[in-house]
Amino acid sequence: MNPRISAVSVVIPTMNTRGALDDAVASALAQRDVDVEVIVAMNGQGPDPVLGSNGRCNTWTFWEL
Repeated sequence: MNPRISAVSVVIPTMNTRGALDDAVASALAQRDVDVEVIVAMNGQGPDPVLGSNGRCNTWTFWEL
């Protein structure tokens, strides 16, 4: 059985591009038994904002239900 992930934070750029890191994170999550709710902090406005160097990133935080 795959281990459960209790919390994962993923920073996804808002420029509508996907890089190797985005693909690796998506693949890792897809291979695990994870029940998630998604909290999206757009452009740093949210409960736990994380900004990229240009301040234009979304933060997706996945918490175990």
